[in-house]
Amino acid sequence: MATARGTVECPALGGRLPINGGTFNLLKIAASGTREMRYTLPFTARDGERYLLVGVKYVAQDAGLDAWADTTTLFTTIYRGDSEDGPVVGSGVLELRIPDLARQMTTFRLLRGRGLVASALTILGFSKYFVSSLWRTYVRRS
Repeated sequence: MATARGTVECPALGGRLPINGGTFNLLKIAASGTREMRYTLPFTARDGERYLLVGVKYVAQDAGLDAWADTTTLFTTIYRGDSEDGPVVGSGVLELRIPDLARQMTTFRLLRGRGLVASALTILGFSKYFVSSLWRTYVRRS
């Protein structure tokens, strides 16, 4: 699990709103046996009301080669309150295009890095894990 920082942009709730203690799980094996990328992003609207945005990317080998669509399509739900038990106030699907992904890649930051070499090795390890998980899902299927 990693920390997710940034903003949620939702004009209906007040525009660009800071995330308060967000998390991100990369390619976690779900109960169904498929892999998921799950974002849990709590935020507060301009009026002080608390919300939770939950986004999930479903990474699974199904008909056709769809690794790009699986890893760039985020199914989102916004709940009122601090948990998924709250009422749903909105939902949608976000899709990244290549320019969006390129811009997003520039936002990754390693917190509390212990020097340039250690930071580079950590990012390399993350990349290796990501690519090998995709390989196991789409090519080796294990």
